[in-house]
Amino acid sequence: MLRLVLTSLTVGALFSPQVVDAQIWSQSPAGSAGIDITGGNWWADSFVLSDPTTVFLFRVWTHLPEEQPRETSWPGSLSLALYSDLSGEPGSAISGPWTTPTTDVEDQGVFNLFRHDFAVSVPLSAATYWLVMHNPTAVEPHFWAVHGFEGGQAIHRPPGETDWYAPEAQYRRSLAFEVYGETSVVPEPSTWVLLATGLVGIGIVARRRKDEDEV
Repeated sequence: MLRLVLTSLTVGALFSPQVVDAQIWSQSPAGSAGIDITGGNWWADSFVLSDPTTVFLFRVWTHLPEEQPRETSWPGSLSLALYSDLSGEPGSAISGPWTTPTTDVEDQGVFNLFRHDFAVSVPLSAATYWLVMHNPTAVEPHFWAVHGFEGGQAIHRPPGETDWYAPEAQYRRSLAFEVYGETSVVPEPSTWVLLATGLVGIGIVARRRKDEDEV
């Protein structure tokens, strides 16, 4: 009986949801990637979670205007927030804003990129989300939302409006960002069926042994 209990506990532990602590989304900067947010625009990009996740870090990259390519300290303000997805468009804010990142400079040769780390603690379900970044001092900002890195689709919402429009091609710029978190990987239904079948088999074997001992 004790062997049956120990076997069941071991199998149950193997098939229970596993927590994985890792990078779960990456659009790292390439070339001159990164967004200049010193002006009045809001920028958003989407990412997908395939499993329930507690996000503990958002990392984004920015740069300064072309006339300030080699600045070594970030001179402006920066705000980051998490939005829901509404049929492929940014929906409503669900967490944030966060305004106090840890910022480091990365030398790219002819210009500098700034890497901003936002430490957070946000439990999220499996779904699509939008990371929204902007200069909090901006008044009546234009809202740009982009999909995917390096020239993906983009949409634009002018100040004071609720509808999104397709922009001109030169505005199709994506955010450079990474997402880190603890992901709970839930076993597939077929795994649970296999587990149940195995436990039934263990029970049958244990019952037969018991019957044999009683004879």
